[in-house]
Amino acid sequence: MRSSVSVIRTSFRFGLAILSIILISSIDAYSQPQLPWKVVSSGGTDATSGSMKLRGTVGQTSTIASTAGSLNLNAGFWQNFAGAEGCCVGIRGDLNGDGNDNTILDLNYIVNDIFRGGPASTCPGEADLNGDGNPSTILDLNFIVNDIFRGGPTPGACL
Repeated sequence: MRSSVSVIRTSFRFGLAILSIILISSIDAYSQPQLPWKVVSSGGTDATSGSMKLRGTVGQTSTIASTAGSLNLNAGFWQNFAGAEGCCVGIRGDLNGDGNDNTILDLNYIVNDIFRGGPASTCPGEADLNGDGNPSTILDLNFIVNDIFRGGPTPGACL
């Protein structure tokens, strides 16, 4: 018959083994470096490479998007990516936010928005297909139909 000290030692060893397994399995989650989007960095310096110039600030919001050719860069902190300027990327037309411009899914999205009470595009700049400053109107619907089915012009670049 085991003594109570032997039972306690065995229980302690078992508990220690379980704790070790839990700690070892959680090491992977904490060993990966993580850099959240809100980390304060840079330091108010300028960086250049060829024709590209990047100006960094500490704790100051980005008031406009930086562009160079087809490259768009939002830099800064506390950005409003849902605003008309900051959320539109490339050319207009990604109404449903799936990363593809001017597809049948975008056409369906604008029809649901205009005629069926569906949600509006989260990015007004993407939904202003004809560039008149009014997102998701009948004119924008006509524009995307002409682009997809009739070989009409594609929407312009985001501003």
